Amino acid sequence: MDTAAVRYPEIVRAYHIGRYTDPNDDLIMHEQHVVYRVEENTRWNFHPGLADDYLPALPPRDAAFAPAPVNDAILAEVNSQRLATTQIMMQARTLSAALSQFQTALQQTKTNFQQTVILRATVNDMKQRLTDEEYDIDYGLVIRKSQLVKKDGAEMTPDEAKELIRDVLKDDRFSRQPRIMNNCVRVFYADDDDYKHHVDFPIYREFEDDAENTIREIAGETSWLKSNPTRVNEWLEDLVAAKNAERDEAGTQMRRMIKLLKRFCRSRSDWDMPNGMKLTMLVAECFQFCEREDEAFYQLLVNLKNRLFWNLVIVNLADENIPKANLTKTSQDQNVIDLREKVNEAINELAILFKSSCTKEDARRAWDWVFQSDGFFKELEEKEKAEAKRQELLAKASLINSGSAATTTAGRIVTVGSAGVANAAHSFYGENF
Repeated sequence: MDTAAVRYPEIVRAYHIGRYTDPNDDLIMHEQHVVYRVEENTRWNFHPGLADDYLPALPPRDAAFAPAPVNDAILAEVNSQRLATTQIMMQARTLSAALSQFQTALQQTKTNFQQTVILRATVNDMKQRLTDEEYDIDYGLVIRKSQLVKKDGAEMTPDEAKELIRDVLKDDRFSRQPRIMNNCVRVFYADDDDYKHHVDFPIYREFEDDAENTIREIAGETSWLKSNPTRVNEWLEDLVAAKNAERDEAGTQMRRMIKLLKRFCRSRSDWDMPNGMKLTMLVAECFQFCEREDEAFYQLLVNLKNRLFWNLVIVNLADENIPKANLTKTSQDQNVIDLREKVNEAINELAILFKSSCTKEDARRAWDWVFQSDGFFKELEEKEKAEAKRQELLAKASLINSGSAATTTAGRIVTVGSAGVANAAHSFYGENF
């Protein structure tokens, strides 16, 4: 008996699924496969039909929905594909981890590159500064007079002593060998200039005179000259002390003017100005005390302009010999001429200070141009404000200590009787007021 006439068979459909990622673990991928789903369960047929001989033939089953044949070969191939899939997934995990490490390394490389760029810019800036600025070092050699003798026992002349030191300083590693100058032996540490990058070795011979005084003489251009290698520092200290004795803070202000003039002369990389020794001598000649720092520096510029207008020779004021030695090489040294021009430019730039329309911002811009800075006098103003605040506090402390103070409702300290509540006398410890 054909049961299809009395009971419908169940309907099973096959769905082909492609590769997809596991929804619970994105590190797992499912291979493509077929999913079979029972669409309709078997059920009774309540519609009687024709006799068995007249029943229509069943349609052929769709091969797409038929179960796949299974044999050993197919099963082996499926297992092989599963193993290959597992290996690919493991390789994918390894590749993903390697890619993550590569991205981290790439980011670090970018960071290192940026740091390298910054470092290279810093080094280039330093190289430019070393090229533009002046780095001359003086290293005095003090030798006993008894050692500066020739084979026949005769004293060495200044030239012979300088030749001796020059030969000692020679080195095959120098691209430029040491050179004898007027008052020293010069060793170069830059190849393209004679004056900015070098070490000078002035040579002193030392002995005692009949009174047992220690005498030092420098090997000059033509003769041994009495000289003290520490004389410049001693001279400056004595000059500062003398000016402070004449007027309180005058010498100290002069020392600050030396620093300001040096800063002005080093404010532009394309300027070639006289060295610090020459600038110190000019300040010693032209300094004039003023109550305010800005007024003192402006007056120094004016005096420098007038001084260099009629004489460009700079003398070593610390020299104890008569006549004193010149620091300039000629009466028309180019860097001294340039200094005169730049001083005149600064004075012209500061002319706005004397206009009735000049504002505080105008003054700041003018001074910032002089020093190529951003608020150069801001620090000085802050110091003045701090000192004014200190004096105000000292005055209030003195008022309280005397018993003449009162406190207002706003917390201000005032004199008794003007407002507020009188305060009892206080005693302060740790500082005398």
